[in-house]
Amino acid sequence: MVFRRAAACLLYAAAALLAARLMRLPLWDAALLFEDLAPGAALMLLMLLLASALLGGTLPRADRPRAVRVCLWALLAVHALLLVHVLFLSRAGLRAQSWEEYRSYAVNLRPFATVLRYVRALRRGVIPESALANLLGNLLLFVPAGVLLPLLFPPLGRFLPFVAVLLPLLVLVEAAQLLLRCGSCDVDDVILNLSGALAAWACLRLPPCKRRLAGLCRGDPLLQREAGGVEQTLRLGGNLP
Repeated sequence: MVFRRAAACLLYAAAALLAARLMRLPLWDAALLFEDLAPGAALMLLMLLLASALLGGTLPRADRPRAVRVCLWALLAVHALLLVHVLFLSRAGLRAQSWEEYRSYAVNLRPFATVLRYVRALRRGVIPESALANLLGNLLLFVPAGVLLPLLFPPLGRFLPFVAVLLPLLVLVEAAQLLLRCGSCDVDDVILNLSGALAAWACLRLPPCKRRLAGLCRGDPLLQREAGGVEQTLRLGGNLP
């Protein structure tokens, strides 16, 4: 038990050091995005999951559901911090000099205009890495939110409440980038972010994931109270509006 807890602490520390290193990478460099950032983020997630599994194995069975809940909140906090870094802090030095300059290259209010431009660029072999980095990056950016939010807030397991919460949040992020002239204000970013989050949300509709979520509800009294009967709804497969 002592060995498992020590190993979990070491893995948590290694994940924190890796996160600090990743935050120093220039995210606008597409080569670094694929060579360093994506593998590093996957390794960090693996470390966190392994550490949580080791630590959870040392706890009494009755305490494990609460430990899972704490881990989910911790992962949501880490995700929120990474979003702040990726969307704002890492781009602070790239701020445009004037509104005219910013609007000329960083504002798009036409749906799918940027996506189609990148798709055409990929077909022609023009800036393929940066185009792919933009498309995949925006798709994956809010995938953790599509998993964590329904687990922590069971009412968001329904489609309409989930979209009603996440969509205004994504619009707010783009509005903040517009006001700060940090990054791009692009309606396609909202579409891609929402699509990635909905894909992750849809994975929770799969039967194995439904059973796992129902198990979490049964094991944690707090989650049961917040769910308001979500366990029975999940068991009947009736979450879709």
